[in-house]
This record gives sequence, structure tokens and C-alpha cells, in this order.
Amino acid sequence: MEIIAQIIGFCAIGMSFLIFTQTSHKKMLILKAVQDICWLTHYLILGCGSAAAASFLCVSRSSVFYLCDKKGVTSRIPLYIYIVLYAISAILTWKSIFSIFPA
Repeated sequence: MEIIAQIIGFCAIGMSFLIFTQTSHKKMLILKAVQDICWLTHYLILGCGSAAAASFLCVSRSSVFYLCDKKGVTSRIPLYIYIVLYAISAILTWKSIFSIFPA
């Protein structure tokens, strides 16, 4: 099962490179959502709950920003909501000073 997780992780890395080659904002947001889903699946298979929770927030954020962009919403309220959600996530998953460093 770990091999499948690693393959999905490599797909997510590949999506990261593809995102930067896009000229359309809409395509960028779609690829970002797909990348976030790949990371979420990767972390779920590996059993990394904290990383999966953060990835779930990323999937949610990408979806909301895509819908806001599609509907022409210019409000910054969704942005502020996600800033608060990420802060709460960091507080809930804090173990030590080393929690701020990537794994």
C-alpha cells in the first residue's frame, strides 16, 4: 500500500510543475484542486492524520476559490476564513517547537 501512496505523491509533485505552466487562472485552480486531492489521498493511505487534515483544508480552499472565481466574487472573506482555519489546525496539531518544520 505504501508504494501506491508514493506513486500518488509523485503525481502530486508532477501536478505542482504543471500548475506553473498554465496561462489560465481557471486551469491553475483546477490543477491545484487535483494536486490537493492527490496529497490528501497520499496522506490518508500513509495514515498521517495531521497532514491529511491540512490537505483536506487545501482541497476545500481550492474548491471555494474556484467557485468564487467562476462567479466573480471579489470578497476577501473566504480568504480570512481559511487563514483562521489554518491557524486553528496548527494549534490543534501542535506537539513541540519542531511542529513548525516540515516533516
